[in-house]
Amino acid sequence: MEGFLFIPLFEGFVILAVINHKLFKMKKLLLIATFFPLLTFAQIPEPSKNWTNKDDKSMAIRNHFDNYLNNDIDALKSLWRPDLKIYLTDYTESGLQDIVNLISIQHDAFENISFSGPLKNSTPDSKMAIFTINFGLGGYWTYAWGRWTATGKTSGENIEVPVNIVFHWDDQGKIKDEYHFYSPSLINEEIEKFQSSIN
Repeated sequence: MEGFLFIPLFEGFVILAVINHKLFKMKKLLLIATFFPLLTFAQIPEPSKNWTNKDDKSMAIRNHFDNYLNNDIDALKSLWRPDLKIYLTDYTESGLQDIVNLISIQHDAFENISFSGPLKNSTPDSKMAIFTINFGLGGYWTYAWGRWTATGKTSGENIEVPVNIVFHWDDQGKIKDEYHFYSPSLINEEIEKFQSSIN
């Protein structure tokens, strides 16, 4: 009789313990499943509150593009850090002197260089779309996109290239990284024609 009562009571206790353990695990999982998305969403900035196109950085980039168009290398350098890292259309890292050399050869090979809005039907005098986002600990990033147009001095051909350039700022208001997204093939072809014509 003692054994008969002991076994069902023990089994009942084990079953109850297993059920409560599973419930405890389920409650933990439910708690994690509820709060994890809330914590994740809290990390994402609200674009409507964190982006602007009228801030100092966006305006500095507008001036930066004007300095490019005027081939004003010193003014361009005033916004770049000396240890600038630039990625021109791929993951190959270039530096300050590389971009200076590229800008110089572009102005040697092309005339009537201009930027206009990103849409195909944008008027030639429209501005590139430029805005800056504050990512908190990720820092400030300025995005610019539009169309680069120029006439090849050697071929006489008009070239239009859609461009997207992203600037990453440091704490002193200097550009520390640049990422260029565009197809350089038409530009490079004209530069090669120009270099062949002077050799």
